[in-house]
Amino acid sequence: MNNMNYRVLCFHGYEQTSESMKLKMKKVIEKFKGIDFEFAESLYDKKWYDLKDSKGIEENMIFINKFIKDKEYDGFIGFSQGAIFARILISTYKLNIKFLISLCGMDNEQYSIKTIEFPSYIKFYNVFGSKDTYVTPSESKYLTNFIKNVKEIEFDGKHIIHSESIINIIEEIY
Repeated sequence: MNNMNYRVLCFHGYEQTSESMKLKMKKVIEKFKGIDFEFAESLYDKKWYDLKDSKGIEENMIFINKFIKDKEYDGFIGFSQGAIFARILISTYKLNIKFLISLCGMDNEQYSIKTIEFPSYIKFYNVFGSKDTYVTPSESKYLTNFIKNVKEIEFDGKHIIHSESIINIIEEIY
């Protein structure tokens, strides 16, 4: 990795915060000193939207789009609901980033991958745990059917922010 400054925006999962995600990514952050990892804040306490009806997603998309408007990001990392939200945000606003690392993500019925196309110019890393019971491997793999520029990465584990996968991906990118 050269001395160029890179910027990555991270989206926490449901019932988590930007601070809890930062702690879980400590190993990644320490490994890549040349990358500025920023952690997005939701308008709502510990969620990007309501699980039942996706209420709040549009307000958060407007809020985050304003937040990132004058900044340049190389990519996004999202975990669980944060991965779903990041995919929908990118697809809706056709953001100019290079990659999305989707950790334990899945589709959203109201903002489905079938109806909101993910841009093919963005590399989509679909990372999921083989033993995940919260978002099953088949729910994560479903996304692969609709995304053109995708790499699927399955790790031996549950519903976690898998640092080793993130490190391997970032080494591949940079």
